[in-house]
Amino acid sequence: MKSLFVLALPIYIGQIGQNLIGFGDMFVAAKHSTNAVAAIGVAVSVSNPLFLLGLGLTFGISSFLSIKRGEGDSSRNHLLNIILYALFIGFLITFATLLLNPLTSLIGIDPKIIDDVIEYNSIVAFSFPFAILFNALKEYEQAYEEVFLANFISVLAIFINIAVNFVFVFGYDNLVPAMGLKGLAYASLSIRVLMSLVFLLIVLRKEKMTQWHFGFIKELFNFSYMIGMMFFLEVLAFCIVGVLSGIIGETAAATNNIVINFATVAILAPMSLGSAASVKIGFEYGSKNIDGVKKYLISSQIIILTYIAFTISCFLLLNRSFMEFISEDPKIIELGIKVFIIIALFQFFDNLQIIFTGILRGLGEVKLPFFIMLFSYWIIGIPFGSYLTFKLNWGLEGLWVGLAISLFIVSVLLFLTIRMRVKYFISAYS
Repeated sequence: MKSLFVLALPIYIGQIGQNLIGFGDMFVAAKHSTNAVAAIGVAVSVSNPLFLLGLGLTFGISSFLSIKRGEGDSSRNHLLNIILYALFIGFLITFATLLLNPLTSLIGIDPKIIDDVIEYNSIVAFSFPFAILFNALKEYEQAYEEVFLANFISVLAIFINIAVNFVFVFGYDNLVPAMGLKGLAYASLSIRVLMSLVFLLIVLRKEKMTQWHFGFIKELFNFSYMIGMMFFLEVLAFCIVGVLSGIIGETAAATNNIVINFATVAILAPMSLGSAASVKIGFEYGSKNIDGVKKYLISSQIIILTYIAFTISCFLLLNRSFMEFISEDPKIIELGIKVFIIIALFQFFDNLQIIFTGILRGLGEVKLPFFIMLFSYWIIGIPFGSYLTFKLNWGLEGLWVGLAISLFIVSVLLFLTIRMRVKYFISAYS
């Protein structure tokens, strides 16, 4: 438990840094207008599925290399392969986003915000290759349990991002003109370029750039593409809720943007623990060490159950304080409190399913979780939530109830998958 916690803690701090960058965007947007909060929330919901698909294709790097280390490959000559892999994915995602961006007007989003949504994504799309490169380098370092540098950069970027946002949105004397919502997009682009280039230069100073190897890149893609598709399906589900909230109206869209940022911050701990568990379990799995796999599997679940009790308490007791910290609109505050109660109730299953996916990555199981996500979100959760919202007039709460049901199904099925996978592993190598 101690070694798992020591590896997870810097990752967690870095995750907070990366997500507080988005939180800072929303904070500055709220200082500008409710329209800006709604627009940026819907814009992120529209572009995030493709962006997170790209990021998801790099989330397998640390697990993949950890399994390789466990099998005896301790060399660190894959840096060029990782860079090429990340940049190819990043530019592909940018192209797809720009291609699909004009179609956003056909979704039925509130006319008050649609132009801002399209303009924001047309700028932010160019930041995706840099964000994906940064995450790929972070995963590469993480595979060898070196986690300080990337996460330090992420934390430092929080403060730089807020300053840049204020300057770009509201202007600075006569040097920088006020750009409004467009300034938020240029700030995100600037920060992601800065983070990736600084990190890349530092890593290049200590790593050797060997020749690229197509076979390695192909093997990495074959391991990672299902992870990417799984994240795509899960993120798309939450983003669809954001888009549908824009159809409900400006108040629902702004409220959804606020609560989803808080919910995202809450899952950073299980995401970090899941990443650490995938590295630790991946090494033990590659080494064919049954006791090591069991040790980290049990330890990760003990830690997350303690954290779950904490997050549920926060969302039930502090929901009004969270909403009032961001917004002064009484309609947004009251609607947000109702949604927070739903979020609190599904924290148990949400946190567990994140840990379970990390464990399964370490065990080399990346295909079955994809089909579980497909079934739970897109066959059950999203259709049922839409029915509650638009047929039974439950509003934004109906969409989140649908997500809660999805998370319950996902966590149960992933747990059964782990039991099956571990049982097979024990029978094969005991």
